[in-house]
Amino acid sequence: MNSTRIHFIFLAFSAAALLSCGRSATSTEKTSFSTADSLTDRYLSLQDTLVHVWNKLIHDENERIRAMEKVLTELNKQSGEASLSSLETRFGQIKELRITPKTLSNPNVLEEYDFAHESLISELMTASSNLSIINQPSFQQLLDNIKITEGQINLNRSDYDSIAQAFNAFLKKHKSTLKQIDQTCNLEQRYLFNSVVKK
Repeated sequence: MNSTRIHFIFLAFSAAALLSCGRSATSTEKTSFSTADSLTDRYLSLQDTLVHVWNKLIHDENERIRAMEKVLTELNKQSGEASLSSLETRFGQIKELRITPKTLSNPNVLEEYDFAHESLISELMTASSNLSIINQPSFQQLLDNIKITEGQINLNRSDYDSIAQAFNAFLKKHKSTLKQIDQTCNLEQRYLFNSVVKK
């Protein structure tokens, strides 16, 4: 009777130990899965934000180009000066210029890009000031649009740099874990407008 009771107690403790181990393994699996999910969600969220801010930047770049083109068209209507043909040529070249997240790796490219835009805008303003069209509200609005979009572009660049810095810090901290989660992830750090990212 005593040996049966001892045997029963031993079985009960063994079953409890096995159940406890099972729960511990399941709990560990759940924690590990949740961590992986959380890191992946954060990674994708940062990526999406970068794309969103970049698209806003490109939109404002295109708005600036459109405003510049309208100013040039109006100037051509008002003046038949040969100097405008050189502005048109330069404007055609500027329309082809594009900054990408990759070209930010070379600060010289960005500097040349900005100089090309700023110098042409300055010359458009100078050409406008010599004509009566400068007093027309609709034309003045075009010039204002150029200034407004330039301000917005600078804000978007600052926003992009902030998100890119957060993204780069996140990668630096979790790169090895993210590689284990998904080997197809593009884990390259992002270049900034203000500086070149050192890898």
